[in-house]
Amino acid sequence: MPKKRKQSQRQYKKQIFIVCEGKKTEPNYFNGFKKLCDLDRAVNVKIVSHEHTSAKELVEDVLKFKETENDELWVVFDKDGYTKHHEAFCKAKDNGVNIAFSSISFEYWLLLHFEYTSSSFQKSKNVEHALKKHLPDYEKKWTEIFEKVSHLIQDAIIHAKRRKKEVGTANYDDCKIYKLNPYTNVDELLHAIENLRSEYQRDPVFLFKY
Repeated sequence: MPKKRKQSQRQYKKQIFIVCEGKKTEPNYFNGFKKLCDLDRAVNVKIVSHEHTSAKELVEDVLKFKETENDELWVVFDKDGYTKHHEAFCKAKDNGVNIAFSSISFEYWLLLHFEYTSSSFQKSKNVEHALKKHLPDYEKKWTEIFEKVSHLIQDAIIHAKRRKKEVGTANYDDCKIYKLNPYTNVDELLHAIENLRSEYQRDPVFLFKY
C-alpha cells in the first residue's frame, strides 16, 4: 500500500495523479504521453503493487496521493483479473476520482491505434492475439509500447469515441460501464493531460483532436 504523500513545494497549482494497475505497459505509455505534451512535472504517474485483487482498492490508493483540491485523480485498470468493479466505479464517482477503463484489457486501447473493432473479447489473451497482427513482438509489460504506437494516437482517439457513441455511454449508468465489452475511455485521460497545457503554456497548441 502506498504511503500518504508528504506535501512538497509545488511548481503548479494543479497536477494530475495517475495510479496504474500495470507495472510497465500502462505507466510507460502515460509517461511517454506526458513528455510528448511537455508536462513532465505536472503529471505524476504512480505504480501500485499487484497485491490488490479488487479495483476498489486502486481507487482507495489514488485518494492518498491528492495534495490539494485542484488536483485531478485518475485510476487506470481493466476488467480482466480484477474484482469489485461496481464498487470501484461507484466509489470513484462519490469521491471525484476519474477512471480510465478498458474492457477487457488495456490491449484493446492499444489495438485501437491500428484498427477499429466492436467485437467482444473473452479474455485478454484474445485481444493480445489481435494486437500481435500489428505488433508481432508485443508482450504484456512491454516497455517500448509508447514509442511503437505514438504516431497512431489520433486514430485511437477516433476509434474510442466511435465505440463510446455506439454503446451510448452518455446515457449509461456510470457504475455499470464495466459490463461493456469491448470498451475503453483512455482517450479521456489523454484529453485531461492535454488540457493542462492551457494552464501551463502560453498559447498552447493541442497535439490531438478530441
